[in-house]
Amino acid sequence: MVGDRYLTDVTFGNLHGMLTVHTEQLTTVGDNRVAQQMRRIEDWLVARYVRLGYVAPPHPLALRWLASPEVEEKRE
Repeated sequence: MVGDRYLTDVTFGNLHGMLTVHTEQLTTVGDNRVAQQMRRIEDWLVARYVRLGYVAPPHPLALRWLASPEVEEKRE
């Protein structure tokens, strides 16, 4: 799941066992004020947890991708 909101896109994906990727917002055109404010709060909370040393748990799909032979060849 790819999304720009932690409490909607990323949380939903994590709850359903998906590999999630947080992205930057593509545009603010048409975005309502509540969504803008929530995005700021979400970003602040995540930054705070990162400063406190919290890290995301590893995901089996990401580990499988990182260990694949194709990735190893690209690294060399």
